[in-house]
Amino acid sequence: MARAPRETDLPSANPQAASCYEVAMECAGRKDWPAAIHAFREAIKIDPNCVDAHYDLARTLVAAGRQDEAVAAFDVVLELVPQFAEAHAERGFVLARLNRREEALAAYRRAEELQPESPLMAYNLGCGLAALGRHEESLGPFRKAIDLDPTLATAHANYGAALGSLGRWEEAAVAHRRAIALDASDPRPHRNLAVALLELGRPGEAEVSFREAMMLAPADCDVVLRLAGALTELKRYEEAVTFFRKGLADDPRNYEGLAGLGGCLSLQGCHEEAIAVCAQAVSLAPEVAETHFSLAAAYSNAKRHEAAAKAFSEAIRLKPEWAQAHLGKAEELKDLGRFEESLASFRSALALDPASMDGDPVLRQMYDDVAGRA
Repeated sequence: MARAPRETDLPSANPQAASCYEVAMECAGRKDWPAAIHAFREAIKIDPNCVDAHYDLARTLVAAGRQDEAVAAFDVVLELVPQFAEAHAERGFVLARLNRREEALAAYRRAEELQPESPLMAYNLGCGLAALGRHEESLGPFRKAIDLDPTLATAHANYGAALGSLGRWEEAAVAHRRAIALDASDPRPHRNLAVALLELGRPGEAEVSFREAMMLAPADCDVVLRLAGALTELKRYEEAVTFFRKGLADDPRNYEGLAGLGGCLSLQGCHEEAIAVCAQAVSLAPEVAETHFSLAAAYSNAKRHEAAAKAFSEAIRLKPEWAQAHLGKAEELKDLGRFEESLASFRSALALDPASMDGDPVLRQMYDDVAGRA
């Protein structure tokens, strides 16, 4: 455990303050937080410059869930010892819990400046950047932490997570496998490896990793729902529905899970239930284009083309750069005999993604037919 810098072996030159400090530490050791906090404050009253008392008071306030007071206590510690790297880092942890992420990042950065050879300080800085969505910037600190300590499993795992956030799935998968090799007991790298494999079009391998994650964290409904998604990709619809329902039993307002369940039911031919489930997803997340897309697909499979075209239009309004939504709308308009509008949607999709119809001869033929009729 980190200790505040001091000139003697005693926490305070004042015997009375040192005695109060020792009482406080005994109370903290048995998790009697109120008594410990009181004794630390008594020590500070006697010796206001007792850095150990301020520092351990801050840590005890954290343990007691009194985060705002803990920040103030760490501030005092750093007034007394500005070069105390661990105190900067721990202050950052508390600020992060309070959702004061920019301040937390500044604290992590200062700690890393003070201890540039510490893998943990580099790792904390990476976490601070990632928490703000600055994934590209976070790669450097995570990579530095790994270079300083190649056995730091969490650094590999978070490096992989940052790569995944940037869509660099092959590299992410490599990083997650390294994290798992170092610590197979953490469910997160298993889950994140599975996500990467799914993005790479390898649902069979993803299933294995999702099941590993589920064994380690059986109560994690996100893993259960993602496993259901992998099973859908594998066309094992009955199993997928079972896992979607299992995950949604724990998190019934999970709109992604509802959309996934609706899609799976639709592929099984359960059209009315699929539409109802997808509509529920839309009601929970009307601002998310993917929920409207799932509803559109359910309407399409039920041959309700007017409703499908309308739902695809809403997905496009929310996410105009989504080529697949334009293609979906084009197909529905074609089935409605609205060929000029269908052609316009096909052309919008191709303008956004010239390869959007590659490898799909049926879709290409549909486009040619519409172009000939428009």
